[in-house]
Amino acid sequence: MSTFIISEAIFGLELPLFIALAIVTLLVVVALIAAFICWIMVIKGYYQGNRTKTEGELTAIQTARKLLDENGMQDVQVVRQGILREIFWGNHYSCRKKTIYLRRNIANKSTITAVGLAAQKVGLALQHKEGDKKMITRNGLQLLGVFAPILFIPIVLIGALIDLFLFNFAGTAFLISALISFTYIILAFILKILNITVEKKANIKAIELLKSSNMFSEYELDMMYGILKTYINAYIMEFIVALLRLLQLILKVCIQIFSKR
Repeated sequence: MSTFIISEAIFGLELPLFIALAIVTLLVVVALIAAFICWIMVIKGYYQGNRTKTEGELTAIQTARKLLDENGMQDVQVVRQGILREIFWGNHYSCRKKTIYLRRNIANKSTITAVGLAAQKVGLALQHKEGDKKMITRNGLQLLGVFAPILFIPIVLIGALIDLFLFNFAGTAFLISALISFTYIILAFILKILNITVEKKANIKAIELLKSSNMFSEYELDMMYGILKTYINAYIMEFIVALLRLLQLILKVCIQIFSKR
């Protein structure tokens, strides 16, 4: 009698979990499609803007330099980055080195894309100058954002091997490694949220700086903001996909646990 009651209880828990997993899996598919569309829009806007020259003749590096100087940031450098940094980081601003790094394919161009992205990095530098805590925290967690997904599987595998050879599947090492891995993932999620907030603020600051400089027309500024906005939309969809995938993983683990009881 007691066995029947326990089995019924387990089945009662499994069924809602299976339904939840099916719903989440469907949402993952929808979110992946939406994210794919967002990145298509990013690529489309990037290349269209990079073929459209601004009315002025200032390149991306020259524009960034002018905006920095006009806003009291003469100590910030603007350089064309090397191949390795370009592969791992892309266009970015380094708080530690106080340097804006621009890709080689836009650094010396005077196109909508080139100038817009350069100004956006100036927006990041301005947040750093103002002591924006979210921006500084985001910068400190950037390495974690790159390596957290890569480290997840090795850490869990190491824990499983320790259990196998030292604890005879006691589960202690595996549990510890899993907790460490999930901690990495949670921190990576925090980084994604910070990234969206910081980048969006930099977009707004970039357009404000460009407007105050009187170097570009309203039409050019609208195009630049449109391109920058597509990046934010893509970042948001990436975050939603990652969140749903984590929820999907948790549901699968729960189903496995209950099915083995």
